[in-house]
Amino acid sequence: MTLAGSDLVKVGSKLKRSFGGKSDPFVVVSRKNPSGEYMSVWRSEVCYSTLHPTWSCRLPLQRVCNADLDRPIMFEIFDWEKSGSHKDMGKVQTTVRRILDLPSFNIKHTKCNDSSAGTLKIQ
Repeated sequence: MTLAGSDLVKVGSKLKRSFGGKSDPFVVVSRKNPSGEYMSVWRSEVCYSTLHPTWSCRLPLQRVCNADLDRPIMFEIFDWEKSGSHKDMGKVQTTVRRILDLPSFNIKHTKCNDSSAGTLKIQ
């Protein structure tokens, strides 16, 4: 699976969009458990100084969604910070079945009224 972010929006500390800066994005893939909580199944490497990252991974279907194509999965994108206080850049909630139908999603940033924070393409 290849994940590619494009036109990511860096969100500043006052939740205003900052179009001029670069970010150090990474992505965390999680699946929803029967209890309703999300469990992380994979974390990418950091792509430094870019708003157009590409991450490659090989994840078995069993690991991503427990072989349930309709199980909710989430892709969360963060801006890596040396301090460990990584900044939320946005997320995509979907299922494997939806990825098979349409592999491109708008990234939603929840702290900015769910406005678009870029695009995530999943191949």
